[in-house]
Parts: sequence; C-alpha cells; structure tokens
Amino acid sequence: MADGWSVSVKTVAKVMRQSGIQGISPRSWHPVTTIHGSNQVSVPDLVQRHFDQREERRCMVL
Repeated sequence: MADGWSVSVKTVAKVMRQSGIQGISPRSWHPVTTIHGSNQVSVPDLVQRHFDQREERRCMVL
C-alpha cells in the first residue's frame, strides 16, 4: 500500500461494527441464457418422441 496503513481485517470489522457500518455484499450474478426474439417459430419434432412416465421419478422415451 502506498502511503497507507496496514491493519488487520478483524480490526476493520471491529471498528465498522462499533460504528454501525455494514459492507455491501455483491449481488449474485445470473447469466442471461435465453433471449426471446420477436419472431418465435416452433421447431417440429422430427423424431416423433413420446414421453411416458409410468413410474415416479422415471421417464421413458418411446
């Protein structure tokens, strides 16, 4: 550190707590995975899959 003081993280936390100051936690980052377009076209199911769920927590593709 240029022209600064070297102090412990615990010292800073103690002084902040005594002064009633709280740090700002960064918000979690969520990537944008899908951007919907104005001209949405439905994609045909060329394989003609039929999903059948005969048992709980199990899915079969027929």
